[in-house]
Amino acid sequence: MKKILSALALCAATLTATAQQYSIEGTAPEGVLKVFIKNFESKSVDSTFVSQGKFSFKGDAEGKLFAQVYTDDRRDVYVVLDGNVNINFADATVTGSEDNNLMSQWKKRLETNEAEIKSIMQQYQAKKQAGESDEALKPLIERYNALSAETSKNVITLCETYPNLKFPALYLAFYASNLDREEVVRIADMKPAYLDLSLVARLKGYINGWRSQKPGAMVQNFAMADTTGTVRQLTDFVGKGKYVLVDFWASWCGPCRKEIPGVKEAYEMYKDKGFDIVGVSLDNNKKAWVGAIEKYALPWHHISDLKGWQCEGAALYGVNSIPATLLFDPEGKVIASGLNAETLKQKLAEIFKQ
Repeated sequence: MKKILSALALCAATLTATAQQYSIEGTAPEGVLKVFIKNFESKSVDSTFVSQGKFSFKGDAEGKLFAQVYTDDRRDVYVVLDGNVNINFADATVTGSEDNNLMSQWKKRLETNEAEIKSIMQQYQAKKQAGESDEALKPLIERYNALSAETSKNVITLCETYPNLKFPALYLAFYASNLDREEVVRIADMKPAYLDLSLVARLKGYINGWRSQKPGAMVQNFAMADTTGTVRQLTDFVGKGKYVLVDFWASWCGPCRKEIPGVKEAYEMYKDKGFDIVGVSLDNNKKAWVGAIEKYALPWHHISDLKGWQCEGAALYGVNSIPATLLFDPEGKVIASGLNAETLKQKLAEIFKQ
């Protein structure tokens, strides 16, 4: 009986440790009638009415820790759903824990740039539609790029500064696509605690793939069928004494099709000098895939598992947008990634000294 009671006590302690009970108490400005809470992961939405300027929510986050709390007049804050949380919509502050305190501060800091970026984009569209010249648009583009760079720097800073807190996961998830991949990998290599949260599980998978894209990384092998149905290994082509471009693409991808003429030029220029291409398609329709190869007369190797965005080869290399390219040396090491047709030709010219 003592052993059973001890086991039950241990189980209860474990459940208590993993539960994320939260309680939100808040104040809303006059005129706000209703407040909503939306979980960023589950997408579930709950709401409550404001009574005498007060509102509250309670629940168990069940591991999905991040939410947006917003009013019917479009004020909003972000919260970490763990423990007691206090919200004051009058000054958009969230308190109750170090995570919530800091997340509230960083949201305000980042939103300063975001508001100006939004304004610049609106100005750009208006001027573009009015037919203004590229020279007239240049200052807007330069300011947009400067603000975007500053935002990225701020996100990197907060991710570096608070490795043992939870809230950086939300900003890393929001901004990862705008950050330099090498910077994201570097942060991941610090092994911050927030990378173990479910919100960034998918991103963590991409990061593992991005490591395989770094210059010097050895080829990561995968197997897929070619257009005849014969299963081929990536290492049937890579690491066999040639420089090989692995090109992730799809028949339905407009930007991929736009690159085809330039890539074909590069292939014709260097195919007899030790250059080859393997096209890895993210199609899920064989007829469309083979039809595109024939239509555009693509003379190189082609493989696909016809799983679309679930393509296993793409997942292995962290490919989350296409076109995406990797250039391998004759030994099977990555020497470049993210090459478009023009930069590919420049790189090959360096390699083959033309």
